[in-house]
Amino acid sequence: LETRPDGIRVHAPRGTVIHLWTDATVARHTAEDTPCDLSYPAPRPGHDAQVEHGGAVFTRGDYLVTGWLSAYNTIAPRA
Repeated sequence: LETRPDGIRVHAPRGTVIHLWTDATVARHTAEDTPCDLSYPAPRPGHDAQVEHGGAVFTRGDYLVTGWLSAYNTIAPRA
């Protein structure tokens, strides 16, 4: 997962679920087993250009997150 100013670049196995957000707008994608560049969704009309954005990648039991949810990257998996 590589963050970029306008989105993220994802290297993930086929079937991985990818969520990107800009403020309250969310876009969902599914990985095809090749690197892909995904843009953050456009903010809702009337919202400031400085809104929060990020992305999350979920596989079977694994995850990697950017933006305000990145605190979850430090949580250890349950035993």
